[in-house]
Amino acid sequence: MIPPAPVSLRRASPADAEFVLHVTELTMRAYAVAIRGHWDSEGTRASFTPSTHRIAQLHGTDIGCLEWIEEPDGFRLNKLYILPAY
Repeated sequence: MIPPAPVSLRRASPADAEFVLHVTELTMRAYAVAIRGHWDSEGTRASFTPSTHRIAQLHGTDIGCLEWIEEPDGFRLNKLYILPAY
């Protein structure tokens, strides 16, 4: 028998909005400020769509998020953010 993978993905729900915002800010804020001169919390919050997001888990603990958009010939990966502690 193959043991379960320690890393898994689950579908995001509306309840994951704060977690996704938190992960996004921890991983992208410095970059956004360096490039644009500011961090846009409201724009980041507004960009969260549960149907396109997945939550990465390690042994059942939420550790990051990704967003992919299904397209006719495949998919587009828009984000893949993992908490710095992981």
